[in-house]
Amino acid sequence: MASHLLRQPRWVLVAAAPALLFLSLVVPFSAAKLTTGYYRKSCPRVEQIVSDVVTNKQISSPTTAAGALRLFFHDCFVGALQKACAKYVEDDTIATFNDVMTPGKFDNMYYLNLKRGLGLLTSDHALVADRRTKPLVDLYAANQSAFFRDFSRAMLKLGLLGVKTGRQGEVRRRCHDFNNLFA
Repeated sequence: MASHLLRQPRWVLVAAAPALLFLSLVVPFSAAKLTTGYYRKSCPRVEQIVSDVVTNKQISSPTTAAGALRLFFHDCFVGALQKACAKYVEDDTIATFNDVMTPGKFDNMYYLNLKRGLGLLTSDHALVADRRTKPLVDLYAANQSAFFRDFSRAMLKLGLLGVKTGRQGEVRRRCHDFNNLFA
């Protein structure tokens, strides 16, 4: 399913790629209760069904890529970011591209730019300077397929993080709101 998202040339994916890869390394994966294949017995085709629905939606309405990516930053991630950035006013008209060469395309140009010294943030330059992350920058700059593969894996890991299953979770009537905050 994530591979279909990767084919969508959206600046949101480009801007979020470094953060997603970082999160996949620092967030403990063992906390996840949901796994790939979780519904294998109760609904064997669920992953294919979801993949087909998402693919068809992306084809009919390509702007949904940004919304799909935002789902991974829902609730816990958004809540934490809102608390950390409470004093800043939200302005949806402001956009800064980490990749100035191909801002509307999802590719590995961000990593090529890092090697050229064209990182926008101090943390971008730190990725090249740090001996622990430089091999990844080198790999992703040289091998776009490796970047796509690892990005897809990071999305899958992030999608499994903190999932509530069984009676812990709820099927929301409106995706962006809890059904009952006071239950």
